[in-house]
Amino acid sequence: MKHINFLIAEDQLDKATDIVDVLKENYKNSDFDYSVSYAGTAKKIKKLDFDIIILDMSMPNFDPKPGEKPALKALAGRDIMAKMQYRKKFVPVIVVTQFDIFGRHSDAVSIDKLSIDLNNDFPNIFSGCVYYNTQSKSWEEDLIKIVDGLTDE
Repeated sequence: MKHINFLIAEDQLDKATDIVDVLKENYKNSDFDYSVSYAGTAKKIKKLDFDIIILDMSMPNFDPKPGEKPALKALAGRDIMAKMQYRKKFVPVIVVTQFDIFGRHSDAVSIDKLSIDLNNDFPNIFSGCVYYNTQSKSWEEDLIKIVDGLTDE
């Protein structure tokens, strides 16, 4: 089985744990690194090499201090991919999100529209979007299907 070096960019511990549990079960020979903010994710991608990035779309701008509940940057994931494209870091990104609408009011965009836009804007990076829902196991199957597509040799 191929070794996969994952970056899990997710600010919610329970969601990150669920994602890693699914990936460890299916890709036993893998390593996991973590980030919880836009700034932390950008720094890790700049300094380290990953095979696949699992990216939350909404994250805080900076790593929160203990006990702090920072405001979320609604499209942090899009900004990360823009930064990756600028730096020519063409690492496959899978967006895993529990929201189906991003932004507010006139800026709101659906998950389907966002997927189309990300695919058009970042064709060398964006590899798919998974709708995370703890009430269903379908997100797990969707995630594995995308990772399998990226790791087939």
